[in-house]
Amino acid sequence: MAIECRGFCREVGTDPLHPVMVRNLSGTGMLLQCAQRLDVGQMLEVSIPSEDRLVAPLHAIVEVLRVEPRPDGAGCDAGCAIREMIT
Repeated sequence: MAIECRGFCREVGTDPLHPVMVRNLSGTGMLLQCAQRLDVGQMLEVSIPSEDRLVAPLHAIVEVLRVEPRPDGAGCDAGCAIREMIT
């Protein structure tokens, strides 16, 4: 499903949060656009806040499967597989 919402990510086991734009979301994966460099195989904790109080935010551990530099040079697009949903 094509979407456009703000979220945050961090490498699993680290503290700094980095803003991301979630461009695509499915039951098994997501496409992230971010300013930070990401590597294939990297494990990330991703949080997508909800703008509707009736809808729970999404928290997941994802694995980066594909990384493509953005044409404008502003970071990368990363195709990620959802490995675990965090409650």
